[in-house]
Amino acid sequence: MIVQLFNYYFEHIHPQFPLLCSGFHTPKMVTARSGMLLTTVCAIAAKYYAPDTELARRTSEIAKRMRSEVLARRSKTVEIVQACLLLTVWSLDPPMRPQDDDAWILFALARSMAQDIGLERLRPPRPRVGENPDQEAHNRTRTWLHLYFRDQGLSAALGRSSSIKENDEIMFPDRYLPITTNQGDFLLSVLIELCRILSRTLATLLVQGYDTDGDSGFDYMVLTNQFENQLNAWKGRYMPILHEKARLADPTELRLISYQRARITFDFHYSMLLICSFGMRNALRRAMLDIGFYFNRCYSAAMAVLRCARHEYTVPGWLRHAPNSTFVCISYAAVSLLRFCRPKLQKLLAYDTNILDVLDSTVVMLEKASASPQHLAYQHSIVLRAKISSQTNGIPTRINTPMVRSPRNELTNGLPSIPQPDGHGIRRDWSSFADPGLGTDFDFSFAVLILCISLFLRCIFPVGQWRRTGGMSVW
Repeated sequence: MIVQLFNYYFEHIHPQFPLLCSGFHTPKMVTARSGMLLTTVCAIAAKYYAPDTELARRTSEIAKRMRSEVLARRSKTVEIVQACLLLTVWSLDPPMRPQDDDAWILFALARSMAQDIGLERLRPPRPRVGENPDQEAHNRTRTWLHLYFRDQGLSAALGRSSSIKENDEIMFPDRYLPITTNQGDFLLSVLIELCRILSRTLATLLVQGYDTDGDSGFDYMVLTNQFENQLNAWKGRYMPILHEKARLADPTELRLISYQRARITFDFHYSMLLICSFGMRNALRRAMLDIGFYFNRCYSAAMAVLRCARHEYTVPGWLRHAPNSTFVCISYAAVSLLRFCRPKLQKLLAYDTNILDVLDSTVVMLEKASASPQHLAYQHSIVLRAKISSQTNGIPTRINTPMVRSPRNELTNGLPSIPQPDGHGIRRDWSSFADPGLGTDFDFSFAVLILCISLFLRCIFPVGQWRRTGGMSVW
């Protein structure tokens, strides 16, 4: 059973967070080195391999007990760091309250252990007898780069400052990892570069440009254009490489390359939506002439995020095994589209596409992609269903009518298609969708959105220092 769970993990889960290496982290090797990493991989795989079964419950209990024992002994190894990192990406069970979540604590432990054993050093210690020095060096470097990548993501989500400084490995990962032979390392280097671009732009916005008290004199248009140019250069650099690899790849490699292309597209549009949301909020408050520009950018990016999630993630089955952060991105894009139904912006809706039908399809997509009622995808579908229903004022739609849940192993059958701008679907009066409970100044921050989702989902996003700046804005 352990071999089956490892095979399932490397086939469906590992490509989305390529921390381990299938040729190096075999069941025999992991069993000999770390029981915590072994039980963590088995528990995460069992959540999707056999959800709501005795196998999933038993492996989860063993993994949690092993984690407590290992941390109590204060052991520090690369494998323990990797196990803690995996638990921050795929939690074994959702916490009952936001303050009960241990993702940030586990990451802090992983970061401290990594620094204690010297993972940030460019020259790793001499490997043990019988071990491949290159694989050991790549394993340590890969773990440190994933720590940096996870640090940037958690810091942005929780509103805390980044704790890992960039070194030569982070700035030039292709020099220290075999990106030409390892598809996971190639994706990691691509995401590291995007993370550096996004973190610099967010730091500029939060330190210089984001002023909630008055006019800061900051030019959001210039920053948005610069960021868009960097994103286009980043995407234009790596997409041709993946297209060339896909032309020469076998069916097994082609599946991974298709996911990597979808991941680049998804992150590209979500990053644009995130940055343009700041500009949209500023335009609604101080620069009315920029509303049309940022409206078009936010609308296009949000629609592209949902379209990519539906066609590129759901059909191959990637969405079922996606990290928790993917569902937060999808919910963020869905709520951003919901803001366009407000009376103040309805005059800008020159498109014939029915936004509510797109959101209906998103909710159904999340519900069908969930592995169990405890899965974060299913919990997000509940929140979106309630939020959309609160703005339809009783108009009959698929979103506020009873829905029969599909079998857990059914991923894509029966998904309604997203309507095209040719008049299909029900026409509705957008002026009736205003939410009186949110006010008229569109001061709906990303931090507040995440907090509402957390309380509803029993998820993990406390609001930290973002209160000072207002968080990531959805206007």
